[in-house]
Amino acid sequence: MRCGPTSCWCIAVALLSPALRAQESPKKVFDLFPHNKTCSCIKPLQKVPGLVWIERRVGSRHFQIFRDSQTRQELFRFRIGRRIEGQWVKLWRYGIAAHGDFNGDGVRDFSWHGGDDTSDSMYVVLSSASGFRTVDVNATMEEAWTRRYGGKAPNFTLQDDAWIRAVQLERTGEEMSLLISVVDGRKLPKLTFLRFLVEQSQFVFK
Repeated sequence: MRCGPTSCWCIAVALLSPALRAQESPKKVFDLFPHNKTCSCIKPLQKVPGLVWIERRVGSRHFQIFRDSQTRQELFRFRIGRRIEGQWVKLWRYGIAAHGDFNGDGVRDFSWHGGDDTSDSMYVVLSSASGFRTVDVNATMEEAWTRRYGGKAPNFTLQDDAWIRAVQLERTGEEMSLLISVVDGRKLPKLTFLRFLVEQSQFVFK
């Protein structure tokens, strides 16, 4: 097949344009669990655009349930407590930590944190064509730890010898990754600061 200089140039540009667009896509970074300076903690947001929430006990479990503010349709839920020997026990702090269009599809995404003096849970709620999907940050971190060091990872939910210090979501084009900063306290009083970059294909979904 023959083509003139102009038509050949147009074909070449069309073939290369996806790669060029990927190179030109700016990186966007989201701080998923920002620390509040007034309490040195992850403080849940009191209001989130497009979202309302209630608390409900179901059997022996206590949930925080999130709904669309207009349709009141349930979007996702997280367990915040349970009944133990007849007494209800709840997390001390829990709720939406941050929101934004993390995956770039034009729909608002969320991060959720719940914790107390013995546990710490982190989730990222991402929109998709079939509804919201939830990334378990602690489970994702534990798998990343095992890939790097082998053997059993610390329990990041129970903050067993190591704990997550910060989590950022990075997006370039349609590709996402989690940049997780960890404090390794296995050799106290010495603390070691580590960083893990987890690709989207390695996210652990709840």
